Amino acid sequence: IGYRVEQLMLLPALGLSTAVLALVSNNFGAKKYDRVIETLKVSLKYGFIIATVGIIFLTILGRLIISLFDSNPIVVDFGVSYLLIEIWIFYAYIILFVCVSTLQAIKQPKMILYIGLYRQIFAKLIIAYLIVKYFELDFIYLWFGILFMIYSAAIFAYFYTNNLLKEILNKSL
Repeated sequence: IGYRVEQLMLLPALGLSTAVLALVSNNFGAKKYDRVIETLKVSLKYGFIIATVGIIFLTILGRLIISLFDSNPIVVDFGVSYLLIEIWIFYAYIILFVCVSTLQAIKQPKMILYIGLYRQIFAKLIIAYLIVKYFELDFIYLWFGILFMIYSAAIFAYFYTNNLLKEILNKSL
């Protein structure tokens, strides 16, 4: 339930991602590189504002929203503990979505596959193994592991995208 509530709050970020794809691809094709960089800066700024609003909203109303889906207090407590950790990923998702859309827009999508494989398969397997089998930690640490996976992918995507833009456009974020 917590995951579904989190996904609802990410919908505006997905809309922003779609806008970035359209704006960057149009400006890149028109060789208006200053506008490409401006689009990225503005989208990250507004994306962080959207993420902050989502974080505040779910911090205040998360328990109530989860309890609308299930009245079992144990389920609600699990959902709330999940949300209170995972809402901090919103900033990383903004970076990841904007960078992925940018890479698609400038016709450089190859790295997206590798970032996705890392985030969805390799990092998940390694982190889950370390948390569950090696360290034998409580389930809540899996959520911190997800936080680490998304942030590490987002940081890599940001620097990769920035370096690629420097190389192609002679401009950076």
